[in-house]
Amino acid sequence: MREGDAVFVAPDYRIDPVLCRYGQSATFRGHAAETRRNYAVDLVLLLTFLWSRGRS
Repeated sequence: MREGDAVFVAPDYRIDPVLCRYGQSATFRGHAAETRRNYAVDLVLLLTFLWSRGRS
């Protein structure tokens, strides 16, 4: 991992290795810092919503 890479943690405090690999991908790293932050926040909102509905 590099400084500034996104780390995605599930609501039960487990690190999601698949999403973390996305956060370390060349595609994700190629975006501007603000874009990466916005993508991460949007993903967290969506996944938290799905988690609250019993979806994994």
